[in-house]
Amino acid sequence: MVTASDNFLVPHTLKHTSEKLNLNNFVQTHRSYWVNIKKISSTTSTVVFLGDEEIPLSSSHKELLMSRLQEQ
Repeated sequence: MVTASDNFLVPHTLKHTSEKLNLNNFVQTHRSYWVNIKKISSTTSTVVFLGDEEIPLSSSHKELLMSRLQEQ
């Protein structure tokens, strides 16, 4: 798990960890990535930017992400 200030090793699967997230604030962008919607600075067709950090955006998760961003 990566935060703005630190990296943490989480002894659980991503699926298990994602079940604990507040789904009002987090969205899956790729099979290996969940991001805080409030931290997204911009997107392209294949990438989500969290400041300077690039996170992959898969086509299967793109539509949900775009609709969630519209709600913000």
